[in-house]
Amino acid sequence: MAHLISIVGPTAAGKTALSLKLAGGYAAPIVSADSVQVYRGLDIGSGKIRPEEMQGVPHYLLDVRDPDTDFSAGEYGRTVDALLEELFAQHPVVLLVGGAGFYFQAVWEGFDEMPAIKPGVREALNAEWKAGGLAPLGEELAAADPATWATIDRNNPMRILRALEVWRSAGRPISYYRGRRPPKLKSYTDLKVGIEVERSILYARIERRVEAMLAAGWLAEVEEVARLHGLDCKGLQSLGYRELVRYRRGELTWEDAVAQIKQNTRRYAKRQMTWFRRDPAIRWFGAEDGAALLDWVAVEMAK
Repeated sequence: MAHLISIVGPTAAGKTALSLKLAGGYAAPIVSADSVQVYRGLDIGSGKIRPEEMQGVPHYLLDVRDPDTDFSAGEYGRTVDALLEELFAQHPVVLLVGGAGFYFQAVWEGFDEMPAIKPGVREALNAEWKAGGLAPLGEELAAADPATWATIDRNNPMRILRALEVWRSAGRPISYYRGRRPPKLKSYTDLKVGIEVERSILYARIERRVEAMLAAGWLAEVEEVARLHGLDCKGLQSLGYRELVRYRRGELTWEDAVAQIKQNTRRYAKRQMTWFRRDPAIRWFGAEDGAALLDWVAVEMAK
C-alpha cells in the first residue's frame, strides 16, 4: 500500500529538518506544499531549501512558476495528483511538506472548481488597488461575501483580489463555490503529522529567522525579482516580500518594514495553527520529538 505522509505546521516550526529525517528513513521524495516556494527567485524570503541542504532527497514543486503568474490551490491539487501517480510507481512513501492550508486541502479533499475570470477584471482590480489602496476593495468584499470576509487574511491583498475576481466575474461570492467538490478517490493512505512549538519559542524563532533572511540579502532578492517582473507581480505580494516592496516605494521606513514583517509572520503562524487544528486526523508532535514521530509513523504504516 502506498502512503502519503503530510507534515504540516506553522512557519519556523522545523518541518524541513524533520521531513529530511523521515525521508531518509523511507527513501521518500518530498513534495513542497508552500505557496511562495513555487516561485522562481523567491528563495531567501520563502525559506526555500537549498540544493546542498537536500541530503540527496528529491524535492518537487519548487521553482515551478515565474512570480508574475498565479498558481491556485486547484491547479496545485491537479498538479500534485498527477505527480503522485508517477512517484508512487517508484516509491511506496511520499512526503508532502509545508504550511499552505489551501494546498493541503486540495490534495487531501480535492479542489473546488472556480468560474472563469472575465477579461479585464483582474487588471481593473489591480488598477483600483494601486490607485485607492486595499480598504475600498475590502469594503466591497465584506458587503458582497461576508462569509469569506470573516475568515480571509486581510493583510494579504492577493486573497482579497482573488475573491473579488470571482464576485465580479460570476456574480456569486467565492464562498458559494467552496465545498462543492465531489468526494476524492485515492489509491494511497493518508498519514497527517503536525509539528508544533510553544508560542513564545516559535515567536523567538520567527524573529531570528527574519533577521537572518534580511542579513542573507532578502532586500536584494526583492530588487532582482522586481527588475525582472515588476514590483506589482504576484510573488512580491507574499508575506514579507510585500513589506519590503512598501519600503522600496518609500511607504515604510526600514525599521517599520522589519517590524511589520515580524508581526505579520507571527500572525500568519497563528492562523496556520488555527487552520490545521481543525483537522482531527492530524497527529501532533513537538519539533524535538523526532524519535516519537518516527515510531508513530512506523506503527501507522504497519496497520
